[in-house]
Amino acid sequence: MLELDIIGAWDARAVNLDQEEADRNVYEFDLTLWNLLSTLA
Repeated sequence: MLELDIIGAWDARAVNLDQEEADRNVYEFDLTLWNLLSTLA
């Protein structure tokens, strides 16, 4: 599953960022991903 690999890599990167910034970035990424998946569904 490519989506899970992308999320795993993003989460690993987010751990190295400031926690507040990481939370915002991961949320925005998740929102973008769900929008993309819903468009493709």
